[in-house]
Amino acid sequence: LSYRDPQGEATTFSSRPEAHQAPVIVDTDDVFADNVARFGGELVAQHGPVWFQGEFIDALTDGEEPQRNFYGYYVQAGWFLTGENRPYRRENGTIDRVRPRHSFLVDGGLGAWELAARWSSIDLDSGAVRGGQAHDVTVGINWYLNSMTRVSGNYVFRDRIGVREMKAWLMPFSVYF
Repeated sequence: LSYRDPQGEATTFSSRPEAHQAPVIVDTDDVFADNVARFGGELVAQHGPVWFQGEFIDALTDGEEPQRNFYGYYVQAGWFLTGENRPYRRENGTIDRVRPRHSFLVDGGLGAWELAARWSSIDLDSGAVRGGQAHDVTVGINWYLNSMTRVSGNYVFRDRIGVREMKAWLMPFSVYF
């Protein structure tokens, strides 16, 4: 839950595809509001090497213009082929880094391998504001060489409803410190 007070000034809502180098393709432009109330919730579940996660967020604007309602959500799931899991840290409510059972090239280890998929949706149309609607589908494979290094391969498909589609193949390499 959050409350913002732009005091009648312009605020905007926008989103890029899950390929974060891509341009913004849904955007409300300027929305004038005296306040913005945001409500959201997240759920994470895990059973052994299988995990699920989802989040919903809703933004309500209020002011001289009619009230607007913008929202988005995602659901994602994954499966560690090598038996690992995504450790959850209760003390701060975050998911910790993956620690492979056998790091790559250490004692003949292959690292951790994970298959994952994600569906996300955003709706920035409300009343006279036509910011657009979009859905993303992402499928990928993650290879955790050790607890500090990950290589990913992701295919992203985004559909801006009634406008255009975007497809991207991403292969990020991540090093954690």
